[in-house]
Amino acid sequence: MSVAMSSGNGYDARSVNQGAANKGAVEWLRRAATAVPSLSGGVINILDLGSATGKNSASELRAAVEAIRQLQDGKHRDIIVTHVAPSASISLAYSGIAFHWISKSQPLSDFWIQHPRTEDRATYLANQRQAAADWVRLLEMRAAELLPGAHLVFTATTLKGSEPCQRTLEWFYDGWKEVLKLGLISQEEFQSLAGGHWLRSREEWLAPLEGSGELKDRFEVLEFQEHALSDPHWMEYVNGKGPQAEKARELAEAYAGSMFGVGGGLLKGHLKQRSAAEVDKVLEVMRARFIELGSSEVIEFKMPFVLMVLRKK
Repeated sequence: MSVAMSSGNGYDARSVNQGAANKGAVEWLRRAATAVPSLSGGVINILDLGSATGKNSASELRAAVEAIRQLQDGKHRDIIVTHVAPSASISLAYSGIAFHWISKSQPLSDFWIQHPRTEDRATYLANQRQAAADWVRLLEMRAAELLPGAHLVFTATTLKGSEPCQRTLEWFYDGWKEVLKLGLISQEEFQSLAGGHWLRSREEWLAPLEGSGELKDRFEVLEFQEHALSDPHWMEYVNGKGPQAEKARELAEAYAGSMFGVGGGLLKGHLKQRSAAEVDKVLEVMRARFIELGSSEVIEFKMPFVLMVLRKK
């Protein structure tokens, strides 16, 4: 049995929201594992497409491996980790992803992260088209790798009304603007961080797989669920008011630590010409701005997730 790992260590061990969503998919992963086909000789390849839990997908894949072994009376099989996924070789694939980064994002002038509230309609539509093309391309690649009858299990963020999660990313962007205003970074460095991200609606997730979709003859949709989870780090409260003020700041600081686990590394990559002291100053200002904003708003941190199980025809 071989397990192909295609991602790193996720982005942060505090990513409990995504972790909770992935746990909800484990039962479906177990079910899929008991129905997957195998190559001649009994070889079973599992493709890990990445997971935003801070620990890759180790626990999810362990569940799949254990389910398969139970079918084989618990007989031991060597597990080989590889990045290779030849055509028609994969029996089971899994992905627990937080965001979809657009492969060819349009230049962004008003937001670091692309989302439906952008005022630039042309940019919005261009990124929407690119996100749709990226999704089709991802499914086409998986269709080539999977054996007939193989299962593909996804958990991912989806678009369903207001996105407080998006607001935290806007706080990050506001901090980036603050360091620009203070002259700690250049306009070129500010623009270099622009990147596109897309939250798909139910219709966008299913478009290639239903109706006249280009992949409806290659995949069968076995399950599609939308649900929302509350991040334990954030509860519904009025930030910065009355007896909740101290708790609000504490939670904002905790989440800033989580955010800058990503942002710190990301920023350093865009500030390669800066000294360590200069980078530390930028991070200090951004973190303080993030905490200021996070301690002053009403927020119930809920991130809608989709669970999707596909079967290769």
